[in-house]
Amino acid sequence: MQLHGYHSQSWRPIPYTLPSQSFAFYLVRRAMSRDAVIVLGRIAATWKIAVPELASYPNVVTPKQNRSVQISWGNFSPENFERIEQALKNWARTAMRCAPSGKGGQRLARTSAGFTAAARISPHACGCL
Repeated sequence: MQLHGYHSQSWRPIPYTLPSQSFAFYLVRRAMSRDAVIVLGRIAATWKIAVPELASYPNVVTPKQNRSVQISWGNFSPENFERIEQALKNWARTAMRCAPSGKGGQRLARTSAGFTAAARISPHACGCL
């Protein structure tokens, strides 16, 4: 989830909340309600202001290097990387069970371990995503 859904060469917080941001905050809260692992990278402090519940949420993981967007062994503690990996494996099993029929759903099931594929899929009716 991105705080702002657009690219910026020099990021600064804006003094108001965009409608798309409100939806992003809703999706994060929804993920928290099902105990999802939340990875906070860049601007983690801003996310914690926007969604105050993140400050005390036990399933938040942060990288060693906030400026790096890589999800890798080198950028997370071993414990946090394993939490992320386990969450993705659990998600992949769920996605395979309830992937929509058709070519898109089959592709999702085969590539569900990838972060990019997960980000492009809209939530299923069952709420697994």
